[in-house]
Amino acid sequence: MPGGTDVNRAFALTGNTLGQLDNFQNGDQYTQWSDYPHRPSMWKTLWSNGIEDFKIYNSVEWYDCKFTYNLFLKGQIPSIDSSFVVGNYAPQINQFYDDVKYGTLPKFAFLEPKWVASNGSTSYHPGNDLIPGERALRDIFEAIENSPNPEEILLVVTFDEHGGLPDHVKPPYANDNIQGFEFDIMGVRIPTILANRYIAPNTVFRSCTGTSYDATSILSTLLQWCGIPKSRWGMAERTNAATSFENVLQLQDARTDQVTLKTPWDANFPPINDGEETTVNTELEVHDLHKLLIPRMITELTPGMHHGERKKLITDVLTTAKTQNQLISRMNAIEKEHAK
Repeated sequence: MPGGTDVNRAFALTGNTLGQLDNFQNGDQYTQWSDYPHRPSMWKTLWSNGIEDFKIYNSVEWYDCKFTYNLFLKGQIPSIDSSFVVGNYAPQINQFYDDVKYGTLPKFAFLEPKWVASNGSTSYHPGNDLIPGERALRDIFEAIENSPNPEEILLVVTFDEHGGLPDHVKPPYANDNIQGFEFDIMGVRIPTILANRYIAPNTVFRSCTGTSYDATSILSTLLQWCGIPKSRWGMAERTNAATSFENVLQLQDARTDQVTLKTPWDANFPPINDGEETTVNTELEVHDLHKLLIPRMITELTPGMHHGERKKLITDVLTTAKTQNQLISRMNAIEKEHAK
């Protein structure tokens, strides 16, 4: 949809926006999100149909919560939420590399990028240096290529927003309605990459069904692959009508050629020498994602502050903190001051 991060992630993971029109990753709404009922996510649907073999490989803890798990799984399967169990279903991202190396990757794996960090964020959000994200994607791809069964793994790389660039193609129409708000047009197109040895080289794919690919195509592909009938999906009408990806895998036999990706680099992240990455000590600038989140974070950290004073504080932080490290230092100081 033509909206922010969380509502588009909700489409990809639940089939709709969960009744929201904007982001919901801040303050009490975020930390208490799992205390209230929501439409089930793909993980709940898998679990309800006897498929418990899945993991959310976590790169971000936001407000002391594992981001994707907190918004889209916590509270839906109570037995997973135990502190002794949750690590099996929402481990750190490093666990992915062990699982793929030893052939213990689950039936469905979701990899969360490091979308917020003082340095080396693997998000492709405008304003970030793209090299850490490119290197992380290369590492994931190479881990799959070198795994015991690469032909059995479909890697789907996609995004929750288009990145702010113009598009010469008009967005297609949709058919959703939530509380009087017509979700009748999709957002600007985003790229999606599929990697598997049953896909022919240089394949460019488009939907040929009359229904455009969208975020719910991931749900449709997964649930059909798992053999779950549509009557048991419970993922809303857009998912039911979504075009899936199986037609992209057209080769009769798996490719045997080894694909090697070159190490991307730029001035801040020079080429790797002797197996070691080197970086220039150049601090990254504050970008638009920070400018969006900081006012909300300061509001949550200063509940007793007068509105006018808080507005001055927000303005001061956003105008004086020029680098991400400076911004983090200011936010830590504000948190410490108002925690007394």
